[in-house]
Amino acid sequence: GDGSDLALYRFQGNAVDDANGNNGTPTNVGFSLTNGAQPSSGARFGGSAAFNGSNSFIQTSLSYSNNTANTISFWFKPSTTPAWQRLVSFGTNSSEVTVQQRGDDDRLRFISRASGTILYDLNGNAMVEGQWTHCLVTTDGTNITLYQDGVAVDTGTTSNTNTYNNMTIGWGAGTPEYTNGFIDQLRIFNRSVNATEAATLYDD
Repeated sequence: GDGSDLALYRFQGNAVDDANGNNGTPTNVGFSLTNGAQPSSGARFGGSAAFNGSNSFIQTSLSYSNNTANTISFWFKPSTTPAWQRLVSFGTNSSEVTVQQRGDDDRLRFISRASGTILYDLNGNAMVEGQWTHCLVTTDGTNITLYQDGVAVDTGTTSNTNTYNNMTIGWGAGTPEYTNGFIDQLRIFNRSVNATEAATLYDD
């Protein structure tokens, strides 16, 4: 990479961060060495993390600030729909930033709350059971863009300055929303990406 990776989780049998050593602590997570995500280029990543929908997650110490340039990029394959599923979350329950799958219409969603008040709420397209979807959200600290499979699907803005701690993969802390499915190639950048870069990450 260009040095902007804060974290890179390939899930090749573990929750090791290959960028900066922010290794995750898995609980009841299965690691497949052959069921990796398949980008549009046709290549296939070697492995992925499997979450059971009830008590599996990966805990990390990474934080997310609403007024700082950030990018979250990963692949997700749901094992069941419909279901409210928090996929990658920072913070806890009513004060959080989270990428999730909606349970009412299966759409990709990126939302932030502060003490229960919604700060922004971006929504994409429905994700299909058993199919890999590339999920990416990027911000320059004010302007937010949600990408799905390399295409921008929603935009928003924020002036909020909250910081949310302890990134959790496969669950939203303090909620009943566990991931039931597979996550792969989770990357966190300390900068925003443009449309070309988002498409490249989808094709990577």
